[in-house]
Amino acid sequence: MPARLGGAGAGSAAADVSVADSPLASLESLTQAAVIAVVGIAIVISNLLIIAAFLNFKGLAHEVINYYLLSLAVADLLCGLLVVPLSVHAAAVGRWVFGGLVCRLTGYIEVTLWSVSVYTFMWISVDRYLAVRKPLRYETVSLTVAIFFILLYLEYGPPRLLDRRSCLLLTSLHEVVFLSFEPDAGLTHALRQVQTRTRSQCWMVFTWISAAMLCCPPLLGYKKEANYDARTFICMLDWASTYAYTATLGILVLGPSLISIVYNYYYIFAMRRKLNSGAPMHDKEYATALAENLANPSHCMSFLLVAAFWLSWIPYFALQIYEYFTAPVVKVPMLHFGVVWLGILNSFWKIVILITFSPQFRLAPLDPVPYVLPRQEPPTGGAHRHG
Repeated sequence: MPARLGGAGAGSAAADVSVADSPLASLESLTQAAVIAVVGIAIVISNLLIIAAFLNFKGLAHEVINYYLLSLAVADLLCGLLVVPLSVHAAAVGRWVFGGLVCRLTGYIEVTLWSVSVYTFMWISVDRYLAVRKPLRYETVSLTVAIFFILLYLEYGPPRLLDRRSCLLLTSLHEVVFLSFEPDAGLTHALRQVQTRTRSQCWMVFTWISAAMLCCPPLLGYKKEANYDARTFICMLDWASTYAYTATLGILVLGPSLISIVYNYYYIFAMRRKLNSGAPMHDKEYATALAENLANPSHCMSFLLVAAFWLSWIPYFALQIYEYFTAPVVKVPMLHFGVVWLGILNSFWKIVILITFSPQFRLAPLDPVPYVLPRQEPPTGGAHRHG
């Protein structure tokens, strides 16, 4: 969640940590507390389902993009667990009772999780770009190895010490990897894949560490003030007086993310339009791989995830920019409350998009988890001792 941009024009309601003299909440604030509670419950349940599907359904672990989706789900789940409950309590009692330190910590968590989401959407767009730009080298070896272990499981059951037949299958896999690529390239070309699960996991760890470090100066005392906004029931860091740091953070977070997202999806849809128009391609193998890759619904799914995120936050940014450049605060009832919680609600739309466009997530709850079911051994006897 972004920090507050407005300074003096933010209003006195956002300047104090305690804004209500009476602990009794009005009917309006109770209604707002109920809305916030419903939003929080929806965020927590939806993201728990996504994480559970990823952990229980092994098929989801074979696609690189799902690791980025797991990172998004973790960030949104933390928002639902650490930020939303405090706002529910503040709306119910009509004031912030947790003190300035918790207010500043809450603002730090909001900005950090929001930065993690922005960076993760950037990596998702890069992943989809690489899948279209280099379809012949996109996680080829990982797919071959995954197919091998599936066949090995279906033939021999759960993994054991390799016997003679398993060793023969491993030798066959070695030959398949060599023969699946150009003869002069061999295994070296196969290993030069542009995207792997390990690489995506490293990027996610780097993203979380980078976001935490970029957003930590206000928490460490560089900017100690944190404002509780009584209109939205949320604590926000106010960086209006630190223009240099705010501009630097915006450039480092929004700059590369927006540029990458716009360029990558422009390239993806341009290639789709080129392929649908029947434009000739000299490399038939590349054209075939490109057509198969573009048929993957994950491209549209990821684009809708990115679009839903930014469309949810555009009203908040537009209102903040308008109030920043115009002195008076917009005094429309429930407007500030609506735009902030509309932005936070983007954490819920993710599961709707995944269920609609991802067959794997639709089938995940029906997965029988065959990995925990022991394979029944055939009865021992003389007829099974030959060979």
